[in-house]
Amino acid sequence: MAGRLIATSLARTLSGRQSGNSDWPFLTRIRFHCVYWPAFLMALDLPLPKQILAHAHWTLGREKMAKSTGNVVNPFFAIDRFGVDMMRYYLAHDGRNSQDSDYSNENIIERYKKGLQGGLGNLTSRILRGKGWSVRDAVKLARDGSLGLWNGQHQEQYDLLAATPGWFAGRMNNLNVSEATQGVMKMIYAVCDVHTSSGKSVIDSICRLMYTSNGRNHGPL
Repeated sequence: MAGRLIATSLARTLSGRQSGNSDWPFLTRIRFHCVYWPAFLMALDLPLPKQILAHAHWTLGREKMAKSTGNVVNPFFAIDRFGVDMMRYYLAHDGRNSQDSDYSNENIIERYKKGLQGGLGNLTSRILRGKGWSVRDAVKLARDGSLGLWNGQHQEQYDLLAATPGWFAGRMNNLNVSEATQGVMKMIYAVCDVHTSSGKSVIDSICRLMYTSNGRNHGPL
């Protein structure tokens, strides 16, 4: 698919070379195309890729996908059933570079319920629901460095939040999309699922800290 995408943009790229606005060369070439595409580029006197990404494959029922055997997935049917965003998330989460991944409708549904609904959706709802604290005020205070009430509670989760951007960037720079995606989800689960000794979730407690720092309530946490 990446090769076909490049093919459709080749005319734009060639014209861009003349105006100096080209984004060529593409830095990474998928292993499957590392013979043919460099040959095409050399024939057109275009720069060669700087890097080769060798990735694993998707199987279906633990068997190799092949048009000759009919063991395939229709991507248009999958998108119609699950939606574009869900399919993007599933392929990014489960598609690995070093080991084959097995395509399964059951896995897609499980990823949706746990990751997008119970994880990301839960976190978004808790932060944006507007009960007891203001997202706008918290963002302004954070921008101005005025939150000032972090007192060491839930330090482990705070450290995880602080470390994740750099960790994520490192995996993406290494073209490890699956590990990067799973790492972000682990962070989301850690914030949503861990509960305090009083039974409240950590995210509720963190929102409460922000709420207090807004000056709306100076009572005990």
